[in-house]
Amino acid sequence: MRILWLNHRDPLHPEAGGAEVRIREVGKRLVKMGCNVRLICERMKPSDNITVILPTLGKDLHSLIETFFSFIENIIYLHENFPSLSIKLVIVCNGCKIDPTFLRSLIRSEINYFDVDVLMLSKNYGYAGAIYIARSLYKDADFYVISNDDIKIDQEDVLYRLIERIMRDASIAVVSPKVLNYYNRDRYDYAGAAGFYLDFTLTPFCKGRLFELLTRDIYHDINFNVTAPSGCFMVLRNIDETKIDPYLFLTFEEADIGIKTLFKGFKICCDCKASIYHKGLHSFGSLYNPTRMYYVFRNRLYLLLKYSSIKYVFRILPLVIILDFVSAVLSSLTRNRATILSWLMAYLTLIRSLKRIRVTRMAYKEYKASIDYLYKRGLLVRDLVIIRYALRSLYTKIRLKR
Repeated sequence: MRILWLNHRDPLHPEAGGAEVRIREVGKRLVKMGCNVRLICERMKPSDNITVILPTLGKDLHSLIETFFSFIENIIYLHENFPSLSIKLVIVCNGCKIDPTFLRSLIRSEINYFDVDVLMLSKNYGYAGAIYIARSLYKDADFYVISNDDIKIDQEDVLYRLIERIMRDASIAVVSPKVLNYYNRDRYDYAGAAGFYLDFTLTPFCKGRLFELLTRDIYHDINFNVTAPSGCFMVLRNIDETKIDPYLFLTFEEADIGIKTLFKGFKICCDCKASIYHKGLHSFGSLYNPTRMYYVFRNRLYLLLKYSSIKYVFRILPLVIILDFVSAVLSSLTRNRATILSWLMAYLTLIRSLKRIRVTRMAYKEYKASIDYLYKRGLLVRDLVIIRYALRSLYTKIRLKR
């Protein structure tokens, strides 16, 4: 059956309401029943360009190709629903030696209605550095989709759902999906789970994750306003607040985005109706990898010094140093002996970089005391999450043993 549906507003119109939601949902069900449905209505001016940025080290070609084809399915679905959107896919080879011609031909062999660029970097600039360089070269996009190269997307409408949400609500600066574990599909993944949050010491924690313990997926049709997006997959509005500091290299780039966007009054959303699968710790193999721990210690302290007032720094810094030291000692005794060296190197690096931090504070003076502001507004959790999580983790392990 062929159905022509006339309506005043398009589902993505800024003033769309319940009638448009009903039309879309009923239309979807009619299509699944085999009907050919065409919707004719007023539509807001199409002017959005989307750039998908995929940084890769090229270590796992199979994982890289799997991610590419996941994106192809989602881009096809996005193009079918929003044919006026201009889409560009940028593959950032972060110091890897993959043949760029091979990558271009791999994508273009599937579809040819969006552009594919391969950006070859001479060395590894890190995840944050690769994104920073790509955004500097592709400035015209209205929205950026940032993704790891070790994810799998089973839902064909993930990209469509996230793009639609951020386009309809101008107050949202970043939106990310629910992140599930690639190897245990019914459990959350370390890199984001069902939403990232920060406490007043910038210790990150997630809904659905308790240190190394990944809980079962229980959030299905809920949207959360969170403190930071998932770094492994996020859709960013092209504003200054969503730019990533390349000095972070890896880890805490989502905290950098979260602090700036919340300080400027924007929202960050986690849409649990959209889910992706991530190969947790695929690059490091362990939470306690010395390289990873070095950047965790360094970057958290760097962000505290960058965005806090002097008064807040002197009040919080002793506590952060104690927590980091205790964490490093415990990890060295029980997990990886090199963790204590990672802690020491991180702090020595920051001491040598005090002049750089001073210059950075001047460059980011519009975000001066932003952490103080978020703390006063209750946007940062006001208790020590790491202590609460440690006690809860111990209690959970005792119960599991019984």
